[in-house]
Amino acid sequence: MSDLSSRQKAGISTLLVSLTAVAGLAGISLSKGGGTSTRFSPGDMVVQIGGSVRNPGTYKLAPGARMEDAVAQAGGLRKDADQDGVNLAKRVRDGERIYVPSLGEETPPAMTYVPDGAATPSYSPPRNSGPTGPISINTANQADLESLPGIGPAMATRILQYRVQIGGFRTIEQLNDVKGIGDKTLAKLRPYLKL
Repeated sequence: MSDLSSRQKAGISTLLVSLTAVAGLAGISLSKGGGTSTRFSPGDMVVQIGGSVRNPGTYKLAPGARMEDAVAQAGGLRKDADQDGVNLAKRVRDGERIYVPSLGEETPPAMTYVPDGAATPSYSPPRNSGPTGPISINTANQADLESLPGIGPAMATRILQYRVQIGGFRTIEQLNDVKGIGDKTLAKLRPYLKL
C-alpha cells in the first residue's frame, strides 16, 4: 500500500467505508479476519412478520412451517389483531412477508411470492376494501364474503357454514348469530349486503 498515492489511498478508504455501510444495511457484519457472519444461513427458511404481533421482525422457521408458527415466533397476536384477517393454517414460504391487520384496519396491498423468492406488491385492491355493489348473503361464495370489510377467510367460512346449517338467511340480522359478528360488525357490513 506504500506504493499508492494519497489520492488512491483515500479512494480505497472511501470504498471500504462504503462496503462496510452496505454490509451493515444488509445485516452482515464484517469481522476482523475478513470473513462475514449473518443472523441466517443460506438454506434457512426466513419470513418477515409485522402488523398486530407482539414482536414484529424477521424469523427463521422450520421447513413446512405454517402461519401460526410465524405468529408464535413473533410473540403471538396483540389484543387488537384481526384474527380473521390472517389464515393461521396457511403454509409459509421462504422470503414471505406476513402482515397481521388490526381490527377494522384496511390491510396494505397483498404481497405476492415471485419465483426469485422476493416479495413484491401485487397492486390489486386491498382486501376488505368492500365490494363494488351489494352482495347476496344467500348466494355469495368465499371470495365474495372476503371482499367485505372486516371479513377474512375464517369468518367467511363461518358465514358459509352457518348459511348451510340454517338453510339460508331469512334476514340480514341473522348474521349476528355467526360467531364473531356482533352489532358493530353487522352495522359496518349492512351497506354491502342484500338477501
